[in-house]
Amino acid sequence: MIDSSREKQVEQVTSLHNPITMFPSDMVGSGELNGVELAPWRNHPADPTRWELPDMINPSFTEPPLEEDGLLLAAGAVIVEPDHRVWVMHRNEPFSAACVGVPSARKDPNISLQATAIRETWEKTGLQIRIIGWLGDFDEEVTRTRYYLAARVGGTPGSCGWERPTMSLVALDALMQYPALRVNSTEAKCLVALQNVLNISPDRSTPSSVTPHRSFG
Repeated sequence: MIDSSREKQVEQVTSLHNPITMFPSDMVGSGELNGVELAPWRNHPADPTRWELPDMINPSFTEPPLEEDGLLLAAGAVIVEPDHRVWVMHRNEPFSAACVGVPSARKDPNISLQATAIRETWEKTGLQIRIIGWLGDFDEEVTRTRYYLAARVGGTPGSCGWERPTMSLVALDALMQYPALRVNSTEAKCLVALQNVLNISPDRSTPSSVTPHRSFG
């Protein structure tokens, strides 16, 4: 539970008219959002191999192969609510121009790209996700990162593995326009891909269900 001084903030998260809702790093939210409970994910896998189980990854989701081509493979997730708001982490990196970002990490050699993205999301945000789409593969200087589209199915901000950044739930149009919500150049490309997948204009986020199907089979 959270103290009474923050109860109003958690209530506001359910409002479609609130473009930005912040979850401080020391706050563990509770309640319900879009029909999914905000509660700590207690039974997350302890054994690394269990991140590969069918109730973790999405075995029905078909994705294209990802070749290394001399780069290190990585995976990340853009977590979107049915009202098109996006979960982001506030960054505190002195040598980065980005103010916020989404969870990503280099691929664990012992698990798949999907499992890497799901585990990294929990460790950095406290959220449990389900992969529902593919946004694209993006190259940087030493990495090639596959970004997935993901839906939140459990967990809550502040109840993470070992990292505990401040989180915000941000309307997609606000995320793409406000300088204080600047993402890095790679994640900016992901947001454009997200607009295309959700079929919305760059200057408006019209609430609808998040049911994209960008898979390959």
